[in-house]
Amino acid sequence: MIKIDGDTYYISAGETCYIFKTVGGVPRHVYFGKRVEPEDDLTALGYTVAAPELDVPYAVIDGKRVDVNLTVSSSYVIDVDDGKSLVIELVDNNIGLKARLCYEPHPRGGIFKGVGFDLNCEGIKIPSVKLNCCCEGDGADRGVFATCGTDTDAYGFLCDELRGTVRIVSENGAQIAVCENGDDMEAGVYERGAFKLLCAYSDCGTGGLSRVFHDILREKHTNGSERSVALLLPKLNVDKLNGAVVAACELGFGVVVADIDKYNADEIQSLCELCRQSGIDFGLRISSDCMQKYAARKGGFERMYVAVYEEIAKNNVKYVVIDADIDMKDQAARDIFYIKTGLTELFYDLRVDLCVRSGAHNEALSTCYPLKSILNVISPYPPENFKARFDGATLGALGYELDPSELSDGIKRAVRAQILCYQDDALTVLHGDLYVQSKEGDTCRMAVSKDKSQAYAVCDSNVGMRVKFVGLDEHNLYHIRELNKTFSGCALVHCGVELDGSGTYVFHILQVADY
Repeated sequence: MIKIDGDTYYISAGETCYIFKTVGGVPRHVYFGKRVEPEDDLTALGYTVAAPELDVPYAVIDGKRVDVNLTVSSSYVIDVDDGKSLVIELVDNNIGLKARLCYEPHPRGGIFKGVGFDLNCEGIKIPSVKLNCCCEGDGADRGVFATCGTDTDAYGFLCDELRGTVRIVSENGAQIAVCENGDDMEAGVYERGAFKLLCAYSDCGTGGLSRVFHDILREKHTNGSERSVALLLPKLNVDKLNGAVVAACELGFGVVVADIDKYNADEIQSLCELCRQSGIDFGLRISSDCMQKYAARKGGFERMYVAVYEEIAKNNVKYVVIDADIDMKDQAARDIFYIKTGLTELFYDLRVDLCVRSGAHNEALSTCYPLKSILNVISPYPPENFKARFDGATLGALGYELDPSELSDGIKRAVRAQILCYQDDALTVLHGDLYVQSKEGDTCRMAVSKDKSQAYAVCDSNVGMRVKFVGLDEHNLYHIRELNKTFSGCALVHCGVELDGSGTYVFHILQVADY
């Protein structure tokens, strides 16, 4: 629902509600959270105008700083694919800079909030652009992604398509839009490089994370086969590629992935053909080393993006892996999401996963992105804690980094058994809701199916902990395979299970069929 009442704008979708109003020509945030009605007097409830919806603090013209004052010039509602979108046109009458705020309710609940700029402003440079967080009175730029909440409302938001800060420069009479990372963009209306937020209220889920929020991102960012386990190949000689592909098929891998910077175009084409002949998918990996190498050159990031695009188009690649084992506040994090969203917009059936190895990064990414988007990569070496690493990696898409032709028979049997075991749980994990319980270094992460009929939990305990399975239905009966015992959902939610010692515990929880 979109309603314009004078200078007040009301937008709602599902349980999510977003309200802002124009004060002195500037749109300012009023309320975001649990849906309220347009007739409610928010001022009487203590909600007043806070930070501007959009901050462009100043511009630079011919080396001189000029204050920017973007005010509303018009507002209207347009038709989009899934419904309606509210558009707010802004203009700075002194320098001619124009901006466009867009608010698009999602049919499932949640609201996309984005901004675009008109670049036809010769000689203007904008040092920073900030589409403010929708938290009450906060106005803070939350960076690449974040979750936030208050004592009364719990909600999540994501800078879903953060592509870098917009700068406008004039070189030899030509206007060029430049991102923070130095990539040149075409002049015209600049949409692709601007911020886009997804706002979805929730009163459920760990930390207030919204089920709607996860569902929309799951639907938006993932394609392709869901149970396929990925094999990330090291650099191999051409004469060894055929043996590696054959061994991958025998072990049960669904996709073979090659680093785009380690294999030349001919080797990629040859490997792709070998996979096709063997009935296995082929994918490309963009490693962190690859991104850093290209980023060191002027315009290198754009050249890397083009190189990936060309290989996908030439070889009909259906799968791409992007390393995400980095500091998520780093500029490289913005590059990652630029690549991910850009490629999925160009290739509708392409699946793009974010590759992680450390548990900390896994947990940070899964806080915002559904488990289906996160590829947890493990190696069979050292073998002594191989099982524990596998258990931790099963909360998400699963991948291995190894040369399958050099594995011992024992490791091959272990990998094959793990892949079969993972595929049994994959649908629950990849389509389920994530719940996290953490206390004093002990963590339990659990995926619960939408109908709450089954759950899969992985718990890491240092000195022992009590795990409460808060995502289950209190009114059902559940059987825990590993304990061979049946409990009421109420007991598992409120009492839980005591873990006596340290180690990794896995629980398969299934609703009792005849209850």
